[in-house]
Amino acid sequence: MIPNVSELANKLGINAEQVKTNKSPSYSVFEPISSEFQKVTKEGVEAVYTTFVGKVAKGRNLSVATVDSIAQGRVWTGVQAVNNGLVDKLGNLHDAVVEAAGLAGITDYGIRNYPSYHIDFEDKFSNLPFVKSKEKLLIEEFGQTNYRIFKNLKSITNTKGIQARLPFVLTIN
Repeated sequence: MIPNVSELANKLGINAEQVKTNKSPSYSVFEPISSEFQKVTKEGVEAVYTTFVGKVAKGRNLSVATVDSIAQGRVWTGVQAVNNGLVDKLGNLHDAVVEAAGLAGITDYGIRNYPSYHIDFEDKFSNLPFVKSKEKLLIEEFGQTNYRIFKNLKSITNTKGIQARLPFVLTIN
């Protein structure tokens, strides 16, 4: 689906102009879709479909015609995909990792999820006027420069044992 609000834009009196730097068919959500753009888009979709069917056929040792007759843009459930010969068996992510490790001959492996998301509740609630972190309150009270000095002093006093320090603080942004 390609969004198009040209009729609504026309009713609202919105007029969009385009500037082109090449001869390729242009598209704007505010203008009716041109036959040239529709042709190029259809060719692109068909090229992706042909590539996909070819890779499935090669990977499953089936003919392109067989895969094309199964596919036709449809979406299959897992059980249907097994019955149609599109997958070997059903499983979850853990099953897939174990299978991949076995195929690679690896016995010592681990799983790590990327990216590792960290939700900072302070940032999420920072727009609320009654919620402020201790750090933000101190910055408001001392100012940014004095707050940095305060943090450095606090770091010095919290560090135990012998310290060797330079007579300046190097800050790299």
